[in-house]
Amino acid sequence: MNLVYLSYRYVLHKPLQSILHILLFALGIGLMLLVFQFSEQVLGQARRNVQGTDLVVGAKGSPLQLILCNIFHVDFPTGNIPLQEADRLAKHPQIEDVLPLALGDSYQGYRLVGTTMHALEWYGAKIEQGSIFKNVNEVVLGAKVAEKLGMTLKDGFHSSHGFSPENADSHEHFHFKVSGILSKTHTVADELIFCGIPAIWKVHDEHNESLTDTVEYVKYDLLPGSRVPAGSDREITSLLIKYRSPRGALQIPRYVNANTNMQSASPAFELARIQNILGTSSKAIQYLAIAIVVIAILSIAFNMYNAMQQRQYDLAVMYSIGAGFRSLYAVLVIEGMILALGGFVTGLLFTHLAIAYLAGEVEALSMLNTWKFVDMEFYTAIFSLFVGALSAFIPALKIRRQNSATILASG
Repeated sequence: MNLVYLSYRYVLHKPLQSILHILLFALGIGLMLLVFQFSEQVLGQARRNVQGTDLVVGAKGSPLQLILCNIFHVDFPTGNIPLQEADRLAKHPQIEDVLPLALGDSYQGYRLVGTTMHALEWYGAKIEQGSIFKNVNEVVLGAKVAEKLGMTLKDGFHSSHGFSPENADSHEHFHFKVSGILSKTHTVADELIFCGIPAIWKVHDEHNESLTDTVEYVKYDLLPGSRVPAGSDREITSLLIKYRSPRGALQIPRYVNANTNMQSASPAFELARIQNILGTSSKAIQYLAIAIVVIAILSIAFNMYNAMQQRQYDLAVMYSIGAGFRSLYAVLVIEGMILALGGFVTGLLFTHLAIAYLAGEVEALSMLNTWKFVDMEFYTAIFSLFVGALSAFIPALKIRRQNSATILASG
C-alpha cells in the first residue's frame, strides 16, 4: 500500500479546502520570512555601510537626516559646510582619517558623489575596468549603476540638480565621462557615481573658469600635510570621520558642537535608533504571523478531524485487511505534512516575490537581493513539516478509539 499516494489523493479529494488551508498557512509563513529577510538584508546592509565610519559632520539639522544622506544616500543634505572649517577639524589629533563628500547632483536617479581618490579605500572598492578619475570631468561608476544604466568606459552624460530620476534640470554645459567602473562591494558604493570634489564645484560654476581641468591641483584629502588655499570660500556637504582612539568618541563630538557651526552625528547611535524603530514594527508583524500560523495549524487539524467522519469506513477496511494503527496514523501525518509543505513553498515564493517588488519599486530598498536564501528558511521548512505532522495528532486519537468491526457492520 502506497501511503504517500493515498495521502496525496485525500488532499486532492477536497481541493478547495486544501487550497484554503495552504494559503492560510502560506500567509503566516510568508509574513514571518518576509520580516526576517527584510531585517537580515536591510540591517546587514546598513551595518556594512556604517562600518569604518565613526562620525559624520555636516551642517546643522537632523542627526538622522545627516546619517541617511551621507552614509546611506537616501535623504537630502542638511546643507553645506565651509571647506576651511572642515579642514581645521580634520587636523584634530584624535582624528585618524577623514573622507570629504560633496553632494547635490545625480544622473538617472543615481547620486553623484564628489570626493577624493581615498574613497575607494574607504568603501573597500576596487577598479574593475578603467581607472580612477584624474580629470575634473571624469567619473567612476558603482557596479550596480553601470549594470542598470548599461554604461561602459568613455560613455558620457550630463548630471541633473537634485536626486529625482525625473528631474529635467540638467547641466548641459558640463559633460561627464566614465573613466572607470568599480567591482561589486555589496555596499551603498555600488549605487553611487564618484567624481572629484572640484567637479561638483565646476558643474555649478557655469561662468567661472577659475577651476582647471585636473583634480591634481589641490589635494582635498584634508589630512595632515594637505593645504586648503587661504581665503577659500568653497563648501562641501560633509566629512566622514574615523577616530584615532576610543577617546575621540568623547572629544570630537563635543569639540564640533562647542567650537564650530557644524553638527556631528554618530552612525552607530542612529543605526541603533533605526533598529529600535524597525524592531517594534517587526515584532508586531511577527506576532501577527505567528497567530496566523497557529490558526492555520488548528484549521488543518480541525479539517482532518472532520474528514475522519467521512473516512471511517475506508480506514476500517484498511484496518481489517492488515493495516495497523501506525499505517493509518502515517496516512494522516503525511497528509498534514503535504498541506504544511505546500503552505511553506507558497509562503517562500510569496516572500521572494515581495522582495523583488520592493527592490524594484522602492529606491531605498533597491539593494535587496531577491533570491538570497538564509538559514532561517531551512529551519522554517523543518518547522512546517513538524507542525504538519503535529496537526494529525488529534485525528489519530479518534482512529485509536474506533471499533472497526462496528463501523464495517453498520455499512
